[in-house]
Parts: sequence; structure tokens; C-alpha cells
Amino acid sequence: MINFFAKNIGLKILSIILAFLLWVTVVNYDDPVITKDFRNVPVKIMNEGKITSQKKTYEIKQGQTVDITVEGKRTNVERLKTGDIIAVANMEEVSITFAIPINVEVEKVDIVNYSPKTMIVSLEDIVTDYKVVTVETTGSPENNYFALAPKVTPNNIQITGPESKIALISKVIVKKDISNAKEDITLTAKPLVLDDKGQEITGLEMSVDEVQITIPVQKLKTVPIQLEPVGDVAEGYVLTDMTASPNSVTLIGYEDKLAQIDRIRLDNEIDLSSLIQSKSLNIKVDDKLPEGVSIHGTENNIYVNLTVEKLYTKTLNIGLQDILVKYLPDHLQLSYPTQDGIAVTFSGTRSVLDLITIDSLRPQINLRELDEGIHELNVTLLYTSNATLVSNQPTVTVELSKQEAEADTETETETEIETETEIEERVVPEEIDENLTEIQD
Repeated sequence: MINFFAKNIGLKILSIILAFLLWVTVVNYDDPVITKDFRNVPVKIMNEGKITSQKKTYEIKQGQTVDITVEGKRTNVERLKTGDIIAVANMEEVSITFAIPINVEVEKVDIVNYSPKTMIVSLEDIVTDYKVVTVETTGSPENNYFALAPKVTPNNIQITGPESKIALISKVIVKKDISNAKEDITLTAKPLVLDDKGQEITGLEMSVDEVQITIPVQKLKTVPIQLEPVGDVAEGYVLTDMTASPNSVTLIGYEDKLAQIDRIRLDNEIDLSSLIQSKSLNIKVDDKLPEGVSIHGTENNIYVNLTVEKLYTKTLNIGLQDILVKYLPDHLQLSYPTQDGIAVTFSGTRSVLDLITIDSLRPQINLRELDEGIHELNVTLLYTSNATLVSNQPTVTVELSKQEAEADTETETETEIETETEIEERVVPEEIDENLTEIQD
């Protein structure tokens, strides 16, 4: 046995070497060395406290990811995943040019190359600011309803972040659609931080995650203004006009409150006592409203204009020939026992009295169903309600008697018919002014 190993020892050593080389060749053939690229491998940041402890923040300008080429056995390379590659930038190594070396580690393979080899960052101060949260609504409530100003709790929040981002803040809002709403809206929502172009700014820290929003939605109702003055103007004067501007107002409140209001009365606020000239009043109406109801809009004043004019008198003498006779019976004739005229006196403003004439008064008597004899009749006058008859009710004495002869009767009857026709034409015109009031005591 010993001779077997001792004989031809050189050949045996050569055989071992050849076998080893053959084994290496076979192994390399089955598992060769290969290279592989890995792109966008994330770089981990270490020791951020080095920056944040100085109340600063950073922004990565370059080197957030790296591209790596590795080399190794195919079996090792093919098993390699992006997560197995460790790329690290240590903030404690930041240079005065804000460059940080990137170190890459990977097991069982060699790193051929990677890029970039440094991370470039920019540093800026972390600042805090306070911003008011506003609500932006879209849509409209139900008809005759109105959304009041929203209430936000808290309405002023603290925002912390890079100085450059804080400077970009234009507004902090919560959006809400209020279409067809007819009752209060409540919600919680996360505020949106926007720049002047309406784009959201991220990377900021807010003191609260959400805010509470309440949007009151109340009903609208329009009611008239009713003027009820107290007192009387001075003797010898008259209130000729009284107007309110506006003559109605729109109220806002909850439906149960508005149901109790159908008008707004202004009474004690309008005192006419001893007034001798026109006057304008500025009356606040919000004090006339119950709690929970207010004027919709900015104007809560009513402007009341009082027109006061001096009174004058005017006397007219009505002749008997000016009196229109109505309904004279066919078998009777009319005469006046006295030829005296009738004096009537009116009180009113100058402009009203100027319009009163004998023709405008249309004096007339009514003989319907009267028999022969002497009668005292009221003389009916037509005049505007803005004038006052201060003299006694005018009267006239008439005598009705039978007609003397048949021939005369026929002639008088024709005359009476003609007279009555003329009277009807004068007493019943095509149009009568609505302001004219027939007065007969």
C-alpha cells in the first residue's frame, strides 16, 4: 500500500493539480462573475438632530438616491435586492459647502462604482407663524335661506416649517359645499395651507390636525314697515305726507322666531306733537326685533320723511243756478223761495284749496221720492279728502208744486227731461278722480 503512494509520485501530484483546475473551470462555468446596476437606491439620513437641534431644516438638492454597479458571483448578484444595499449620509459630516459623503455597503458582492458620491443639501431656519383659518363655501342654501359667517374653533393655528415655505403661505382654509342647506352645518376638517396660486404647501407642521366648523343657516323673511305716529301737529298745520324708506325690510333668523313677526311698527319713534314744519327721522329698527332676529344686510335704519304744511281757508259762494237738480218728478215743478246763494268754507293746504272751485264741487240736490211742498235739502258737494269743510253742511230750501196747465206741463216736462239729462252728464263724468270723496251729512 505504501508502495502504491510512493511510486510515480510526480504523476500523482500532477493529477491532483489538473483535477483542481478542472474543478475551478467547471465551477466558473456554472457560476460566473457578473456585474449589475441598481438605480435609485434611497439614501438614508443619519443624525438629523445635528441640524434640527439648531432650529434649522434641510432640503436635499442632490443625492436623495444613488445609482450603484456591483460585481460578484451570479448566484450572489441575482439574489441581491435594492433593500440589501445600504446607502447612508451622515449629517454630522456636512461640510461648509453643505456636502455630505454618501457611504454604500453591500454584502457578498463588490461595489464597482456608485453615483453621486455626495449629497448636497440646503439649510434654512425653522420658523413659526400664526394663521387664521377661514371657510370657503361653494353652492347656495335653499331658496329664502342664507348662510351666515362660519365659526372656526380654533380659528388661529400655529404653523411651523422652513422659513421659505412659511413665506409662501397665502391662506389657510377649509372647503365646504352648502348647496340646498336649510339648517346649521357642523363638521371637523383638516385645514389646507395654500400659496397665492391655490396650490397646497406640504412639509409643514400645524398645532392641530383638525378644526371644528359651524356654519349657521337661517331663514329670510321680508316684512313691511308700518308707521303709526303719536301726537298731533300744531294747530293750523296738517301732516300731508309720511313715507318710509325703505318701506320694507328683510329679516334673518330661525324659522320659529320669524313666524312671530309679520310687520315692524314704528310708533313712539314718530312724535308729531306741536310740529310746524317738515321733518326727517332716522330710526334704528334693530331694537324693535326679538332676540335671535336681525336685519339682513348692512342697513338697519329706516328714514321717515314727514311733510307738514300750513292750513288756509277758502270761502266760495254757490249760486242757486250752480246747483244740479236730480230726479225732479214729471208732474212737479221746482222753485226756490229765496234767491240767496250758499257760502261754504274749506280748510286745507294752499295747493289743495287752489283746486277747489264751484265747478269742481259739483253742488247738487236729490229730489227722488219728494212730494209737493217746501223742503230743506242738503246740498251734496264733491271734494278731495285732503280738504275739510269747516262751515256747516250747506242746505237749500226748495218748493215743489204741481204744474199749472197741461200745455205748460208738456213743455216743462220736456225742459225737466233736458235738465235732468244735462245733470246726469255733469254728475256722472266718464272718469272720477279716486281722491274725490262724496260727503253728505
